[in-house]
Order: sequence, then structure tokens, then C-alpha cells
Amino acid sequence: AEALVRDGRIPDEARATWLSEVLGTAERIWNGVRLDLLLLVGGGAVILRGEREAFRRAFRTEVVIPEEPIAANARGLWKWGQTVRW
Repeated sequence: AEALVRDGRIPDEARATWLSEVLGTAERIWNGVRLDLLLLVGGGAVILRGEREAFRRAFRTEVVIPEEPIAANARGLWKWGQTVRW
């Protein structure tokens, strides 16, 4: 299953179910909060790349999925760490 995810070969029905669950959970958690930007990172973002429009419609905001979403957290934390005085 992991190989299918990494290669983006997830059956349409499974992708639709997963997208519905992700959107539903996000809507419950953020419950009407107005977002300026939605940044999707991590392994799941690779799968969601083709679903950007669904997120844009659901949250009425710009949706960004970095070129390499799996490494985005590490890069962002490293950049932040460079600005902090320890």
C-alpha cells in the first residue's frame, strides 16, 4: 500500500473516501475559522496535490502544496532555527 501512495497510484474510490475524511476533519477542527493561506505539507500532501481545488473551495483561500511536501517541515524548521537565538 505504501508503494501505491508514494507512486500516486491510489484507486479513485479510495482517494475520494480519504479526501472526504480529510476535508471533514479539517472543517470540524477549524470550524469556520477564516484562513489566509492553507499550506499542505507531509506525505499526505503528495496525494492531495490533485485535490487542491477541493480545498480552495472548502476553505475559500489560497492552497499551497510545496514542490517536496514531505521535506517541507524539516526545511521550514531549519530556517526558523537559524533565526532563533538559543
